Amino acid sequence: MAMTDYAKDLPFCQGYAGAWDVVVKTAPDAAQNTLAKLIFFGAPDPKKWVVHDYAVVIVDSRGIGRLPGRIDSSSPREGDDYAAAVDWVGGQPWCDGNVGLLACPTSA
Repeated sequence: MAMTDYAKDLPFCQGYAGAWDVVVKTAPDAAQNTLAKLIFFGAPDPKKWVVHDYAVVIVDSRGIGRLPGRIDSSSPREGDDYAAAVDWVGGQPWCDGNVGLLACPTSA
């Protein structure tokens, strides 16, 4: 699971086009057999993980993307939101109760 304030619906190749061009030039294999250009910066690539029986859950922080509220990166409230998301994922029928976390960079 990853929680981000980069907006999960903004593809890396669109939101950070210059950085994506650098990735493609310096590591062309990073753009092959992947969904990297379609997911946000720093996200786990579902195409790489799902084949190994992992679920990939990407959560926008409050006030990001289509979520209402005010952005408050690295605040206690965001920590509470993160904990609630972990609890929700861990309780889903497709989850065995273990939730791995990807620490995404924030704009704090």
